[in-house]
Amino acid sequence: KKKKKKKSSKTVQFNEPTKEEKLTLKRKTIVNELLVTEENYVNGLDIMVNMIIGPIRRQNLLTVGEIRAIFSEVEVILGVNSQLLKSISKRMKEWDENDQIGDIFLELGKYLKMYTMYVNNYNVSINTVTQCKKKKKQFAQFIEEVTYSESCKGLDITAYLIMPVQRIPRYVLLLEDLFKNTMEDHKDYKNLKEALELIRDVADYVNDKKKEAENLNLVLTVQESLGGKIELLADASRRYVREGPLE
Repeated sequence: KKKKKKKSSKTVQFNEPTKEEKLTLKRKTIVNELLVTEENYVNGLDIMVNMIIGPIRRQNLLTVGEIRAIFSEVEVILGVNSQLLKSISKRMKEWDENDQIGDIFLELGKYLKMYTMYVNNYNVSINTVTQCKKKKKQFAQFIEEVTYSESCKGLDITAYLIMPVQRIPRYVLLLEDLFKNTMEDHKDYKNLKEALELIRDVADYVNDKKKEAENLNLVLTVQESLGGKIELLADASRRYVREGPLE
């Protein structure tokens, strides 16, 4: 009888990724999140400019001064961030050959003044929206209709106006995470460090204003829930403290 040959069993070994490989993967994941959130943000800005500002101009629903008071630098910001989105998208496609993003955000730093101007105007913006909705019926009707349009999907004009206020702090969080996962000898390290410091300076200022802006939105929500019968925003010092039953 012939002896049966024993089948040889091969063990496949998987090598544990190196620290550098883990960091590379982590960096790519963070930049991908940056890209996805930037796409959503630019889409929101685009809706504000083309679906809200455009029709308001064409239908003469507001004066030039009122449009400026409400929307401030948003059209310029859309242009800047559209270019930023293109740059991030292009870099992501070539990420395996060129895995750096700091240079792109250093370029953005030149335009951050637009954000401080926008944030400084935010309280004026919300107050102007409130006054125009009360005094101009056609404008109020348009805002109601566009809010529930297919483009806006139930988001009110104030939800769009606060987007630029919220974006800069988001950049800081993502870039901090990216920097934390970048080795000192990486080609992106120096540019990323400088870009982060630049954006942090603006974010510190914006964060204070962001708290004011979000509080103002809560006051506006309360005012609208009362059917506009009480003019809460007439006093600029009003602040939202808490919600609950009176004791």
